[in-house]
Amino acid sequence: MRSRIMEMVVVFAILVLAVAMWFVADKFPNSMKYAKIDSDYWPKLVCGALAVVSFLQLLQQAVGLRASLQSASGGTRSSVDPAYVVRLVLIGGLILAYFFALQWLGFVVATMLFLWAASFATPYSNLTAKLLFSPLFTFGLCLFFTRGLSLPLPRGQGIFYDLSLLLY
Repeated sequence: MRSRIMEMVVVFAILVLAVAMWFVADKFPNSMKYAKIDSDYWPKLVCGALAVVSFLQLLQQAVGLRASLQSASGGTRSSVDPAYVVRLVLIGGLILAYFFALQWLGFVVATMLFLWAASFATPYSNLTAKLLFSPLFTFGLCLFFTRGLSLPLPRGQGIFYDLSLLLY
């Protein structure tokens, strides 16, 4: 039961942050080149989808918690797996670190590092998939935004800016 409550707290925090980031995206500068798909379109699309999915996950967790409370006997107490708690906190910390790293490291480096760290934080055991997913997915996203939509991505600062210039 504790793990369900912890999941609900994390999902609720993600929901609140997604809604807050929606309003932050309203303050992004407008572009004359892209009238309907402006600089706030993709962040709002991602934040809106994240808010909807988080809300649905929160409802599902609440229903599951209610069912487990009704079926629980008085003396039984479920324990929380410590590895689960560590992964939950680690992923939350990685999301915050990714948010701040985007400005310093740029999209390509920050996304690859985030995806590698997140994949190794999960209990999924396929090492090849863990190693290949991050660069392939980042490359696909980079092509989609820079070539397909002609939208700029955060390039980072210092040497990471130079690296971003070399990549796209």
